[in-house]
Amino acid sequence: MHRKMKVYLVFTVIIASMGFLLISGFDQDTMTYYTTVKELKAKGNDAYNNGYRVSGTVEMGSLKKSADQLVARFVINEEGETLQVEYRGIVPDTFKEGGDVLLEGRFRSDQVFYATNIMTKCASKYDPSQKTSDSAQQY
Repeated sequence: MHRKMKVYLVFTVIIASMGFLLISGFDQDTMTYYTTVKELKAKGNDAYNNGYRVSGTVEMGSLKKSADQLVARFVINEEGETLQVEYRGIVPDTFKEGGDVLLEGRFRSDQVFYATNIMTKCASKYDPSQKTSDSAQQY
């Protein structure tokens, strides 16, 4: 009987641990894939020095690169809210002004988002913005 009790105790601890991990995994912050610029700014001082993913569109004319091309400064815009961004490293080949980006990094008290990773939206092989009237005339 003593051995059975140990097995039940171990089993109970394992089930309780799994339950705790499952419940704590559904924390609101971990369920959010990215934060909007507006949400980030609304957090105020609480946002500083925390890691975030932020989505937006790179504003036209805002991209400035250092002479060695290893520091990029630009502005992203989402729903009228703007955010200054600094990234150290080589930007992806698909990075461009007017393009959508998802940034990972930290927001600091100087109101600049210091990105450590840039993900860009890949161009589709099929571009529906091409003129359909030209292709329709071929048939």
